[in-house]
Amino acid sequence: MAKGHRAGAAAASAVRRRAGRTKPESAEPRNQSDPTEPTTAASARPSRRAVLTGGVGAGVLVALPDVLVAAPARAAASTPGSAAATTAPPAHFFLYGSTGPSSPPAVQGWRPPAARNAPAPAPRTVGTGLAARPARSADGASVAFPTVLTGPGGADVTLSVVDAASGAVQTEATVHLPGVPADASVLVRPVFAGAVTVALVIAVSVPSGWHTFRKSAAAGTAVVTPSANWTTHHVLAYLDRRTGTFTGPFDLADAPSLAWTDSVADAENLYLWTIREPAVSVGTKAEPLPAPPVRLLTFPLGSARPGRSVRSAGTWPGGATGLVLSTGDVVRVVDGRDLEVYTPGSDARSRRVRFAELQMDTAKAGATNLHARPDGTLVITNAAFGRALVVDPAAGFRTVAALEFPRPRISLGGPDAKSALSPDGSVLYTLGSADAGGLSAYDLSTGALVAAYGDGSHYSGVYRLPSGTVLGVAGAETGSRLGFLTADLSLLGTVGTDMYVAEVF
Repeated sequence: MAKGHRAGAAAASAVRRRAGRTKPESAEPRNQSDPTEPTTAASARPSRRAVLTGGVGAGVLVALPDVLVAAPARAAASTPGSAAATTAPPAHFFLYGSTGPSSPPAVQGWRPPAARNAPAPAPRTVGTGLAARPARSADGASVAFPTVLTGPGGADVTLSVVDAASGAVQTEATVHLPGVPADASVLVRPVFAGAVTVALVIAVSVPSGWHTFRKSAAAGTAVVTPSANWTTHHVLAYLDRRTGTFTGPFDLADAPSLAWTDSVADAENLYLWTIREPAVSVGTKAEPLPAPPVRLLTFPLGSARPGRSVRSAGTWPGGATGLVLSTGDVVRVVDGRDLEVYTPGSDARSRRVRFAELQMDTAKAGATNLHARPDGTLVITNAAFGRALVVDPAAGFRTVAALEFPRPRISLGGPDAKSALSPDGSVLYTLGSADAGGLSAYDLSTGALVAAYGDGSHYSGVYRLPSGTVLGVAGAETGSRLGFLTADLSLLGTVGTDMYVAEVF
């Protein structure tokens, strides 16, 4: 069977879907649109299947070598008898986003400083037609991405697991979902569960009652748009990375549900936040019903049914990934400023932890990032607030340090990563101020600014790669621009790409 990610050139623009009454929700709520309606005589809008098979806008995953690793590896590989030639391939990171309809992903305009002579990183397309954003394992050694093909017999979901060192596919397997109609929307969330398992949380949204309506644009023209009612249920499947085989699929029979879920897993359980579809659960204006509660379900790995279900203390799921802490607690960010904490066990319960330092109002929304430090503490940053907290789960999530930094121009949109943490947890990297742009680095123990870089660019994402490279992502007129810097924010080089980068793994 042909795989969607072997299709060659990637399709353009949208990698996420709009949420709405007439469409299923997407696991990617904060990016461009991705039409899901089938093509009709009254509308030229493409079907989701056409989107994923090329020509209009599907996700693409591209591997790039880390510039701090690639040059030494190439030098060692050129030395006769060097073990590095066969045992130490360059480490890679991965760009997820979209690109033009007629050209494969490319980089151009590599500009290293005059004192350096490093060659431009060479991109390699790993997958196209992605059904959702990829996931990276906790140790950073693997990246998993899903693709979907639908047909008369149902839907085939293929999961590919890629080695981050070589950029090559390690494992690839397909699970068949019988009975899924060709015009259904199938959204897939891969979740790494320990070193052996990758769980798939699959939202299957089935349309009914197709009709069209006329929508008047601001220019006065009328557009005929197809619409339908969507009903979503969830399916689970579990990939064993050792054997390359799936357990499942298991239909949770939870229709009608919200397609979005939040999730995280450890080596024993999959934790899944879900909620019944609010649009059909709140009654009518004349006879309103209470909003349905969010449920936190605990599935033993490989299981079709939850071993435990509790009421969540948090808000609706929105496609986020939680954390499993060294204490055994499971946490996720709620409302951009609080944490929901779930403590498994015989008296399992969910509670909400609020932080006084983050209870502030702002006219601008911002992304919240949650980082785990080697000592077990957590760093919570909110770009719109310009604040970062260090909290200690072992001490009841007490705040042990607080940091203020200038608010960036782009606090929401583009990549989710508005901050990054050094491997030892001592330095926090943030986007530069709304006025100056660039990137900044702060010592979390003192709150002092220890490094800064500025080139007039306003970055929308920042990452710390395993080699120590700091990567900044900025928007460009025809794609994105990447800035490579050392840990002390000295420039290694910049490169343009025709990809619109949504996330880096």
